Parts: sequence; structure tokens; C-alpha cells
Amino acid sequence: MKLFFGMGLWILCVLMPWQQTKAEECLRFGAPDDITGRNVGQMFMLVMAYHDICTSIKYLPNKRSTETLLSGEIDGEILRIGEYKPGKEGEFIRVPTAIGGTQRLLISRHDDIKALDDLKDRSLGIWLGAIWHNEFSKNATNRVVLPSFDVMVAMLLNDRIDAILMDSATFRLYKTQIPPEYVHEQGVEKFYTWINREKSSQVPVLDQAIAAYHRNGPQFYIKAMIQ
Repeated sequence: MKLFFGMGLWILCVLMPWQQTKAEECLRFGAPDDITGRNVGQMFMLVMAYHDICTSIKYLPNKRSTETLLSGEIDGEILRIGEYKPGKEGEFIRVPTAIGGTQRLLISRHDDIKALDDLKDRSLGIWLGAIWHNEFSKNATNRVVLPSFDVMVAMLLNDRIDAILMDSATFRLYKTQIPPEYVHEQGVEKFYTWINREKSSQVPVLDQAIAAYHRNGPQFYIKAMIQ
């Protein structure tokens, strides 16, 4: 399953019909404030615009995105794992079809660390607010929460931390810095769209649009918007 991903989609923003719709009529979503989040967010809006679903994206750090969701400033979030549990039980609904998936990676300078069980009491860097990092590494005994992947990679390469978690989409940004022998795949993490129950009537149309994206592929939507 491909992760929503676009390059240079900001050029298409001027062509998108959602900009002609009043903001209050649009579904407001949060997305991670990083390169992957912005690319996925742009493709998400492109796909939704094609299917006549007005959306807007606010790019925020992970923790602040959850806080913004709970305060009602946004209606939902994209790129959240299936086990995401914001707010009270049942307050938010997961759109059934995953936006996509990415390979979980454990990265270490040490030859004997190829899985989380190999860590023992050695340190593991995880990204602040990244729920899949927390869930996947919950049994690790020496976790270090760090503010950015730049910091994580720098600490790893300077031998200040024994291992870090990263997803394969983000790894593309650092693959020239990290030797391939440091990288060990840990299975696929799927990401979903979550939305406030008050907007539950929109779940079927969101689900249909995401499923259509997986059938059609990204180039279909890019070409449709520039024709």
C-alpha cells in the first residue's frame, strides 16, 4: 500500500477548487509538520478536491496536533496509526481505509542490534509525539525522547545514542548520511485518517476517496488537476 506522497504540489494549489469554498465549509485536518507530512497533506487535499470534498490542512508538531484536535480547532488528523486514541472513547472515528503504510526501521551503529529485543538496557531514540514510536517501543527500558529526526540522526552518528526509530519515508531524507548496514526493517506501520464523531457523515465519502486514490495512483490526480 502506497503512502500518499507528492512532489512540488504547492504549484497546484492555485488550481484547486477548494480555495473557492468558504473555509468554514471545509473539513479541517492536522498533519505532521515535516516534509513527509506536508507532501502527504498536499496529496490528500488534491485527492479530496478531485472528489469534491473540501479540506484544509494545518501542519503541527505531533503533540500540538492532538491538543488542537481535542480543542475543536480541527476536525480530524491524517497520518495517525490505527491504535491512535485521542480524547474520550468513541469521540473520534477512524476512516477504515488506510492512507498508506511505511516500513518501520530500527537504525543502529552496533552490529548486535537488529531488533528491539537486542537493545537490553541500551538507549533508543524516539521522536517526540510520534505515537507509533511510543507504541512500537513500549517495552524498551531506556527510551530517549528527542525533538526532531535531525537531532536523532546526529546523536546516532556521534555515538551518543545506541539506536533510533524511523520510518522508510523519512529515511529517504537521511540515506546519504546513514550506512545501509545500520538499517533493519521492523515491519509495516499503516496510517489512517481520524475524524471527530460529529463529522461522522463524512466518513463514507472520505473512505471512498482514499480507496480511489489507491486504485488510481497519484499521477492520475496530478494530471486531472492540471488539464
